[in-house]
Amino acid sequence: MSSRSKITTAIREAYASGRTVRLQRKFAEERHEGFVHAVGPKWVVLEPVTDRLDFDGYACLRIEDIATVGKSYPEAFLAAIFRARRIRPRPVEVDASSIMRLLESIQRRAAIVAIERELVRPGVFVVGRVSRYTRSSFEMVTVGLSGHIDDVMTSALKDVTKISFGTGYVEGLNLVAKLGGRRGRRASSGLDG
Repeated sequence: MSSRSKITTAIREAYASGRTVRLQRKFAEERHEGFVHAVGPKWVVLEPVTDRLDFDGYACLRIEDIATVGKSYPEAFLAAIFRARRIRPRPVEVDASSIMRLLESIQRRAAIVAIERELVRPGVFVVGRVSRYTRSSFEMVTVGLSGHIDDVMTSALKDVTKISFGTGYVEGLNLVAKLGGRRGRRASSGLDG
């Protein structure tokens, strides 16, 4: 069994059991610990447990970038903290069967997303709404810190290494986003205008 197959199997086992998992990627120092909510042939959707021992949105990671899969926090420890804080994981239904389906299903529930292309632009992420897809690329209307449209970016789908949505940062930016002339309102799913 190949290393990638072993990693995918370990992620699927964590998903089936509902236990937390620790994912370490090959090129990033940051490790991801949390609950697996979807696994596709090339992508895993994780609800990360932060270092504050709570949740902050969702992270979608390319499986080919994952170097190791390990155990995360002890289940009894997390269960006690979550019970005391009256929080629990919030499974999200997204389609991880391909990057296009993943982005489409995320954007049905989240007005804007953060996309990272860490092997092309390390340390840089863009926030916005994907407006167009082809088989090999996507176009994204990006939002700057002012909440205004910053740029329109085109990139290869193969370069995407991480997609985040529902995080405090992305949702905060969405509150002030002015996409398509919708000043002062949450960005909607359309980008006409």
